[in-house]
Amino acid sequence: MAGIEQRYSEVQALEALVVVLEQRLTVLDRLREVAQARLDFGQGTRHDVTALDAERMLLGVELDLRRRELRVARFALSRAIGEPSGSATWTLDPWSPFEPIPATEQAWIDAALEHRPELLAIEWELRAREDEEALAGGRALDGASAGVEAERDGEWSLGPSISTPLPLFDTGQARRERARALTSEQRHRLTQARRGVVEDVRSALETFVGAQESLERIVDDLIPLQERRRAEIAEAFQLGLVDATALLFADQALQQSQARRIDVSRAVTSAHIRLQRSVGGPSVLRSVLTWTPQQP
Repeated sequence: MAGIEQRYSEVQALEALVVVLEQRLTVLDRLREVAQARLDFGQGTRHDVTALDAERMLLGVELDLRRRELRVARFALSRAIGEPSGSATWTLDPWSPFEPIPATEQAWIDAALEHRPELLAIEWELRAREDEEALAGGRALDGASAGVEAERDGEWSLGPSISTPLPLFDTGQARRERARALTSEQRHRLTQARRGVVEDVRSALETFVGAQESLERIVDDLIPLQERRRAEIAEAFQLGLVDATALLFADQALQQSQARRIDVSRAVTSAHIRLQRSVGGPSVLRSVLTWTPQQP
């Protein structure tokens, strides 16, 4: 399921990136028309038109590459859901932000220690080893039997009969020591696994929170700043105060910021998937998200 979610997020990111590149190509087409009109009226230079033509050519090549990557990513998603020969033309939901993390770090760790399946498996194995260790203490009486016997020595007599082996060479000590060693080994395995789970949860949580914060800074601060800068330079370009090169630089900076937003959004999704797996699955993740400190 995590693999499908990862492929789904890759398709979402590539679709968003293709849209950004298409918008960028549309802007370059308009810039090229303006530059050509200024050249026709003798107010521009051939250099501006040539620079825009070259930029449009490079952007067209990149757009074709991204479209092919998107198609291949759709094929991979189609195979992952069991339709390797499908058309892969379905419409995906757009990427949406994840919920904030209201719970404390300890709540996530406690949930993982309680629900991670590998920990549960080791705990059950430890219980079985402890039972074996408890049973090993009575192995010295293996082969003992009890019953009733009758004898006749003039008259019949009836009485209990007990038969026990004499542990002259095997007192069961070796079996007890072996069972005790296996139990100790299992306890060490459980401790090591629990420490690994704690580290996994802490790093996944830190990665997710950090990616969320970076995405918020890009969306709330960086992109609006780049959009305002580009609008100011576009106005100056229309008035003939700057050439097309300055506008191209501003447009590229805006495109880079938008592409960065898409990359960070995909990183947020990957971190969310990792956090989901680190605590034991989607249902555990939802229970932790609804956790409040007032609950026992």
